[in-house]
Amino acid sequence: MKLKIVVLMIVILLIPGTLLIPTIVTAAVDTAQVVIAKETRFVDQVTATGTIESLEEAQLYLDTTVVPDQVYVEVGDYVTEGQVIADVDVNKSKAVIAQNPFNSLGETEIEIPDELSETLSVFGALSGLSEEELIQAFSAAQGGSKNAQITQTLEIPTQLTAPMSGVIGDLTLQTGMPTQAGTAAVTIVDNSKLALRAEVGESQIQEVSHGDRCYITGSGFSGKHYTGTVTRIFPTAKKSSTNLNTESTVEILIEIDQPDQYLMAGFTAKAQIVTEIRENVLAVPYEAIGQDEDGKEYIFLYENGKAVQRYIETGEEMQSGVEVTAGLGLGDVVIQNNSSIRKNGQYVRIV
Repeated sequence: MKLKIVVLMIVILLIPGTLLIPTIVTAAVDTAQVVIAKETRFVDQVTATGTIESLEEAQLYLDTTVVPDQVYVEVGDYVTEGQVIADVDVNKSKAVIAQNPFNSLGETEIEIPDELSETLSVFGALSGLSEEELIQAFSAAQGGSKNAQITQTLEIPTQLTAPMSGVIGDLTLQTGMPTQAGTAAVTIVDNSKLALRAEVGESQIQEVSHGDRCYITGSGFSGKHYTGTVTRIFPTAKKSSTNLNTESTVEILIEIDQPDQYLMAGFTAKAQIVTEIRENVLAVPYEAIGQDEDGKEYIFLYENGKAVQRYIETGEEMQSGVEVTAGLGLGDVVIQNNSSIRKNGQYVRIV
């Protein structure tokens, strides 16, 4: 009887320990997270930065100095082709030209008689004066009547008109102030036709092709984005310096689809150029891949409660992982963190 009691007490004491065995065993097994191998879309991109410019612009150049009597536009105004942008004070313009004809006439040539040309050349060599200085001295010697003759024959416009429709991008005209001959009085741009002139590093330019689609962003139009197409790849490279090094870059032109009022010529912008798209690509996270002593890449699959090693071959790197070209099947259960597995075939618990 006493023996039965002792045995019963031993059994009672062992029952709790027996119930704890599965918990103890489970706690001893390493845990791991898994991902299911599935097909994804591979998109390869090249980043380029540059400046937005107008594809169409026109400048109004003046052959002579003019004095605007009234300027009707300012930078940022929209004008139509032929619209009057300024009235010209013809009398004041002629007076300015008469006082200083050499700076007031753009490409007007001073005629030097043939018999004096050689003499001036010799004098220039002896005196050290430039050809321009000699011509000015010769013209000044002709007297004020010559200047008056020049101003009388000049055709000075009474009005200045816009050479095309668009937005005033630059304006040098000021009421009452003489213009400078041979320089642009006004620049007009068409903001409905914009492009991004960007630079691509020499190591990536071979990936870019005509017709590649682009995604364009910039701080000047924060919160908005635009699309575009690579329409030109320039044939020469140039040196481009950064804080770290110097490399050769190649310019490309990206025509922007449907620019609006938020986009302006002169803005800096960044383009993500889509150079390749492939569907049905198998990929795994970067941390799922390991390398053995021979440099061969492998992953661990979760099979029947164990971590089973599988050698793989990899392809392109993507933002979210690495393409697997061999050794992985659709639906395979891949252990996400390779370093969490100590050895091939060990038991693991999925969490």
